[in-house]
Amino acid sequence: VITDKDTDKKSLIGIFDRLHVRTFPVPFPMTVFARITDGKGKYEMKLELAHLGDDKIVGEGGGVADAEDRVLMHDLVFNLPVVIPKEGDYEFRLYANNAYLGRATFQARYESGGG
Repeated sequence: VITDKDTDKKSLIGIFDRLHVRTFPVPFPMTVFARITDGKGKYEMKLELAHLGDDKIVGEGGGVADAEDRVLMHDLVFNLPVVIPKEGDYEFRLYANNAYLGRATFQARYESGGG
């Protein structure tokens, strides 16, 4: 995520939904962007990364979001220094004050000829 210093607009670079690697486990630091709306006040935010095969949490981040207006968008940026332990399907889960908000998934696979 790149933020323009003059306009505060965000640019998302390197968006993916599949990760192909030669070996597991693999260190894979990620920056995750989320945009929320329809909230007012302070929220304890949590982002989990789980392997869907065994539901094990392999990464987690958090922070405080302060939404001033229900109509306006609030951008969240999480930096997760994760290690992807094995091949499979993974899911990001976003929570505000421990209430589930939504998810996004991606696949981690061996490159062709790997494994």
